[in-house]
Order: sequence, then structure tokens, then C-alpha cells
Amino acid sequence: PSLTHFSLDILFIKSDGEITQIKHRAEPYSLDIIYSKEKVRYVLEINGGEASFNDVNVGDRVQFIIK
Repeated sequence: PSLTHFSLDILFIKSDGEITQIKHRAEPYSLDIIYSKEKVRYVLEINGGEASFNDVNVGDRVQFIIK
């Protein structure tokens, strides 16, 4: 069972950093599998509602800095 106690926004991201899809406010405790509509390299989970609050949209790009 899912142990996520709060909703999440799930960002699907291609290898070049482009966000291809956002699942807004994925339901807590859900056992539903959430698939990307296309092949992606990364999946980033953030607190539910944060994508809208921060105006994050499909087509935006993210940059990962690894130190």
C-alpha cells in the first residue's frame, strides 16, 4: 500500500530538463499507478499544489545541480 500521507504534484521530466506532464495533487494512499504519457528520464515529486503555486507548467525546464 502507498504510505504517502499527503497529496503530491508529480512532474515527469525528459533528459533535457523539459517537463512533459504534471499530475496535480495525486491522491494520498492511492494504489493507482500514474504513468507518463511519453518516455521520461526523471520524475520529481513535490508537495501537492506547489506546481500551480509556483507557476510550474508543461514545457518549462528544470535544472538539476549535483554537488
